[in-house]
Amino acid sequence: MSDDRREYPAWPARAWVLLVLGAALGLIFYHLMDSVGRGSDKNVLPLAAASFVAVVGLTFAFTLERDRWLWTLYFAVACGLVMGGIIYWNSEAEGWRLASLLLSIGIAAPLFQVVRDEGRWNLGQRPIHAHAWTNAVLWCAGWAFVGLSFLLVLLLSQLFSLVGIEVLQRLLRKGWFDAMLAGAALGAVIGLLRDRDKVLGLLQRVVTIVLSVLTPFLAIGLAMFLLSLPFTGLAPLWRETVATTPILLTCALVAAIFVNATIGNGPDEEPKARVLIWSALLLLPTILPLAIVAAVSVGKRIGQYGFTPDRLWAATCILVALGYGVAYLTALVWGRARWPDRVRQLNVWLSLGICGLALVLATPLLDFGGMSTRDQIARLQDGRTKAEDFDWAAMAFDFGPAGRRAVERLKIAGDTPDIRAEAATALSAKSKWSMDSTQDRRRDKQMLASLKIVPKPVALPIALQEAVRKQYICSTDRPCTVYWPEGAWEALVFAEPSCIKALRTATGSQFGSCTTQPVVLRRSVNKWVKSSEMLTVADPILGLAPGKQIVKSWDEGDVTVKDITVRRRQIFVGDRPVSEPFE
Repeated sequence: MSDDRREYPAWPARAWVLLVLGAALGLIFYHLMDSVGRGSDKNVLPLAAASFVAVVGLTFAFTLERDRWLWTLYFAVACGLVMGGIIYWNSEAEGWRLASLLLSIGIAAPLFQVVRDEGRWNLGQRPIHAHAWTNAVLWCAGWAFVGLSFLLVLLLSQLFSLVGIEVLQRLLRKGWFDAMLAGAALGAVIGLLRDRDKVLGLLQRVVTIVLSVLTPFLAIGLAMFLLSLPFTGLAPLWRETVATTPILLTCALVAAIFVNATIGNGPDEEPKARVLIWSALLLLPTILPLAIVAAVSVGKRIGQYGFTPDRLWAATCILVALGYGVAYLTALVWGRARWPDRVRQLNVWLSLGICGLALVLATPLLDFGGMSTRDQIARLQDGRTKAEDFDWAAMAFDFGPAGRRAVERLKIAGDTPDIRAEAATALSAKSKWSMDSTQDRRRDKQMLASLKIVPKPVALPIALQEAVRKQYICSTDRPCTVYWPEGAWEALVFAEPSCIKALRTATGSQFGSCTTQPVVLRRSVNKWVKSSEMLTVADPILGLAPGKQIVKSWDEGDVTVKDITVRRRQIFVGDRPVSEPFE
């Protein structure tokens, strides 16, 4: 074969073996996950067992060959034991840890396939690259086939229902049937495609060709972006979005994928069009600057707000991106004209390093939750973070067991009453989604502080403040006014009329209309509730002079509510109204 992999003879029985095995493991996986849903939160054994079953099945299917099939079984069971053991060890299915472990297994699979082919330890770059690309293509094709299988069964169920046979429709509503169908379809298509290496090779080449054609556009775009930074500075990166780091890391990852897709698995697969190889060469040195800017971004956030698990995971991803950036620049300097060969060689060693790192990160040996908890508690105790600005929801629900224990300690032994009260509130919440985030609390505090109370500036009752806070018409950008004569049973909440901001800077003979939509709040026992009535107040077209007067009156708080008589009409059919009232 052109990629130097061992060529195996066709094995038609493999598709049937994997079909039956996939259906059986799908059924077992469903029942184990069903018991997880019905069991205690502390019982992680069913979840660990379900993970073991899923990983064993997928790894065995992707790496199975007739020769040395016992090696494949041992490898699959070992991967499953690692997955199940780590989940049981962690006691929680943390997303980042699971992603690290799956990445480690995904990298280990092509390495094992090369060892199995050779019957000995071997790190040949060409077959490793070929197996890695083939596994990726097979994964996507397999799940596409699963989707088509479900659509076909759904179509047949609708067809049979036309003649009153609803067996398939009832089966599709059963979770165990869906799991069996998905497992069987995935196993069957993997077995079929593994016997058609030419088809897989063609799919792989199509994918890499498409990516290589897009390489010039990506290379030019990233190069222009990096060249613009000395002129724009880094400040806009944090002013325009909070997702700076993910965007930069995604660009670095896509750049690495496009470079490898363009240079192929060996010299004979390198593109003949020089524009493509030169584009890959241009793309190669952009990875390191992107990683550096991402590192600056994360460092800035950590310096301002301290450690969180997400920021530490982001820092880990940046470390990997920096490693790739340095390695690829080294390949460029070291290899010169033959830099693609050096990139392919370094990819093997980088994959081994990432495989080991991801495996360690999946274990509790590095507890990012504990590290973040210690840092955040230190910031709270030394005053760098105030109790009202502290992210109690994240500490109680995102920092793992260490965060939860810290909140329990602060509830009892917090330095101030505010800390103890906030900790108690966090512990009483059922989930982080039932708590306001720190950002929400800060925004609400600013919004309440910016409220204008008319006809006299008086303190609003706590219950009325809470009701106003829940009205989404108010914001710091468009502050609200509350019309509430002290002691009244009704309050009106309305945002700044639409014309006010424009009229503040109006010149010449500009015109505009003023509209706002007050929300009516009425007192009910010990709380304030929103009335179903929504009022609309609209002034006629305003000239410049009256507009300026409105702005002056608004700023001075000269706002009143007057009773007016309005003639209203409504369409009736018989005795029933069929329209909203209108003037």
